[in-house]
Amino acid sequence: MNVANVILQQAFVAMRVLRPNRKSASHGRIVWAILLAIIFGACIDSASLTAQTYSTLYDFATSPDTGYPSGNLIMDTGGNLYGTGSIGGANQRGAVFQLSPPSSPGGAWKETVIHSFTPGGDGTGPFGQLAIDKAGNLYGVTYSGGNNSCVSGCGVVFKLKPPTTQGGAWSYRIMYTFMGGSDGFYPGGGVVVDSKGALYGNTFYGGTYFAPGNDYSGTVFKLHRRAAHGLRLLCTVLAGQRTASLPILA
Repeated sequence: MNVANVILQQAFVAMRVLRPNRKSASHGRIVWAILLAIIFGACIDSASLTAQTYSTLYDFATSPDTGYPSGNLIMDTGGNLYGTGSIGGANQRGAVFQLSPPSSPGGAWKETVIHSFTPGGDGTGPFGQLAIDKAGNLYGVTYSGGNNSCVSGCGVVFKLKPPTTQGGAWSYRIMYTFMGGSDGFYPGGGVVVDSKGALYGNTFYGGTYFAPGNDYSGTVFKLHRRAAHGLRLLCTVLAGQRTASLPILA
């Protein structure tokens, strides 16, 4: 007999012993409150005693596979998982991967590298969690690559559009390239997408108050999908709600 059953039996015994006094409504409410608390505790205890099973869905290997996964995974409506690996990939610059669930219970998950980053303007070292919209498009950031104003590049915001046919290639597009100044650089932590398709994220450095040797910098940004609106800084560290509009680089 498990602990939960014992507690429930004790609750029923208490209900008989502490039978509510019909002449005292307050006494009855107290008794029933105690009984409900006991039963609720039994439910919680029963859930906590349920055996947990741990399993490894996938082990990352060497290139062209990716490695050093960063950020949480996201899941689409089909149960596929998506994430980023900061190293590896076909070009040793990191990759975005997909994990597809097994077709039958207990089967193996299938990993597919859907984009390998390349040196230069493509972006390097994807970092943080991806975001997904209603159409299944993926959005994310790379910590470096892109513009050469920074050492190894200032980072980019990217979009991956799913293939039109099963097994086809994903379409990769750079939505914004950080310039290493007031717009911020070295984005981290991934992005989130709202119901209108705007993206939100942060950069570790840059912004209004950035200066060489000053580590107290960084930005929070909003990136509009329409090129006319471009990137907008929601705030920079120590800058309150100061904003600045910048053109998008697609």
